[in-house]
Amino acid sequence: MMKTKILLIIITGLFLIQWTCTTGEPKPPYVVNLPVPFHQQECGNWCGIACIQMWADFDGWLVTQAEIASYLGIVGNLYASPYDLERGVGAYTASPGWLERREWDEPGGQGELVAASITGIKYGVPSIMPFGGGTHAVLIKGYEWREEDDIPIALACWYHDPNGIVNRKISAAQLSNYFDCFPADYWVIVGDYDFVLEGINGHFAFIAAGGTYYGGPQTYDPFVFQE
Repeated sequence: MMKTKILLIIITGLFLIQWTCTTGEPKPPYVVNLPVPFHQQECGNWCGIACIQMWADFDGWLVTQAEIASYLGIVGNLYASPYDLERGVGAYTASPGWLERREWDEPGGQGELVAASITGIKYGVPSIMPFGGGTHAVLIKGYEWREEDDIPIALACWYHDPNGIVNRKISAAQLSNYFDCFPADYWVIVGDYDFVLEGINGHFAFIAAGGTYYGGPQTYDPFVFQE
């Protein structure tokens, strides 16, 4: 009986070795897209407030944009600052909320903030990110990546734009272009500071593994000048 068990273990091991080393073809992509309810922004500059409302609804808290604006002290059609949005996330979602910033020319800054956002999504938590020069807030809710020969490749992300765009999928290269705050600082609001720490470590690991993103450079390394 013992010999039979040992033989089965050996056969199983050989099968796994053969299965994992056969073709070297790309593995199926890994996809997470959180089912966050969509809400249209109710005033022209309430994009961030609408993002908080969507996040709160996802966490089971039904709150109006007017309530959020009142809590944040936003009068009329004024913008909510990133600091306001951080407070709103802490007040109306299941997360404490954390605002993380990077200078626009800081090497690796954009990648670290994207990685922090992805880390949150991995744990089932969306994030708020500015598009279009930092003037318009969207809710990041999903991402897609795959491995080719053990090299990670970022493929795409999903977001809700409170200005009428629902569950939009864009490539990783498009995300890099849209998430451009020049000349202001990059910023992102994630659910917790731990997502930032794990995201930074993940970003370094991504670079060390030779990772890149769809539509990006063959070798992605933001810490090395590329002509």
